Amino acid sequence: TNGCHLYSIEIGDDSQKSKIGYAYSGSLDNDVAYTTISQSESYTVEAINLATTAVSSEQAQTYDVLVISPDVDAASANAKALWDVLPWTPVVNMSAAIYAAWEQGEAVQAASDEMAINATKPNNSLFRGIEFYDDGEEGTYPLQIVSESQFNGIKLGSFFAKDDTLAVGYSDPTLLAVHIHNASHNGYIYIPFVNADATEHAQQLLINAVKVMAGSKSEVKPLSAPSFKL
Repeated sequence: TNGCHLYSIEIGDDSQKSKIGYAYSGSLDNDVAYTTISQSESYTVEAINLATTAVSSEQAQTYDVLVISPDVDAASANAKALWDVLPWTPVVNMSAAIYAAWEQGEAVQAASDEMAINATKPNNSLFRGIEFYDDGEEGTYPLQIVSESQFNGIKLGSFFAKDDTLAVGYSDPTLLAVHIHNASHNGYIYIPFVNADATEHAQQLLINAVKVMAGSKSEVKPLSAPSFKL
């Protein structure tokens, strides 16, 4: 024909559920992010209360993805210690406050309820199943994350400074809304999420982020011993 066919092919066994570790503080009451992930048929979720439990690198490797709640107590010792877990397992982080605790940046409240998708990224698998609306501006893709408030974006420190930026604040393009680090090997991603006010778009974004990060799960192996010659 004179048309063209586009196929999306996913490699994997859908009958095998991904094991998700969900790190939170205190209570899961009204934790929309936890409920969103738990209701998915693709995942089994293990809740980890950082108020009483630390996550070791050995434990982290047992999860396909470690998810950090947006309401985690970022100042707690166990939350700060999650920084050491990052190389060992894929991580989806929704806590903007934890950047300061990690000394890797700071949280900044966005001036609106929308973020703008990078003009080259609307077909990224992170945004699968999400419909963008046309704001009349060429090359911009606004997405409403909260319905009646503002979300937290990030001002990044040097460690994440060269990461791939997928979205910024709609009214403030200097405010980073979504960034992804080391996407192909035990990747890390930050997405904005507000438990008390999350839209359906935000919930779909979370599901997609967990799936994308699960695809980056890689076994961490020791390097071979080096040899030296004079």
